[in-house]
Amino acid sequence: MRLTYLGYSGFCLETRNADFLMDCIGGYRRGSRPVAALVSHDHADHWRPAAVACADVLVRGMVPGETREIYGARIRAYGSTDEGVSFLISVEGKQIFHAGDLNFWHWAEESTPEEVAQARADYENVLSTLRGEKIHAAMFPVDPRMGRDYALGAELFLKEIQPEKLIPMHFWNHPEAAWEFARLHPRVTAMTAPGSYLIF
Repeated sequence: MRLTYLGYSGFCLETRNADFLMDCIGGYRRGSRPVAALVSHDHADHWRPAAVACADVLVRGMVPGETREIYGARIRAYGSTDEGVSFLISVEGKQIFHAGDLNFWHWAEESTPEEVAQARADYENVLSTLRGEKIHAAMFPVDPRMGRDYALGAELFLKEIQPEKLIPMHFWNHPEAAWEFARLHPRVTAMTAPGSYLIF
């Protein structure tokens, strides 16, 4: 399998049977293989209809706990701390997780202690549903707009879920945030140029 970064929070997972687009808003050129497009939620930075018009199957509007079987892959939706869902793709003996907008969203410099505590509780609640899953690669937000805690959600994900590899996304044209996070954590791989890829 090959996982290619398409830009922002978009990726393409190439399996034996099909290409699986995840939150693609551009950068994908279809070949001869079947295409399934997975959309975590309808924010414009994750969902652009024109970018996935080439897809044979569009997976949008899933709810946590829902499962679909597509082109030999099992897609299971998990919760989010923003709109929509995150999802886990099980295919060819691997499990690939796309967080969508799941994160420990808070702004420590601006939020009240109560707001931070609620945000953490909401985040921990979703993480609890993922414990025990063997995740080979996770795509997760590392968002510099959050200030000093820009990667705290990703750090907690690494600690509590322990994916084999984490790939930062959602870094808003600030690739240095992904690079810095990768420098601090050996299990993190920063793919910041569209077209960058990993082979599984």
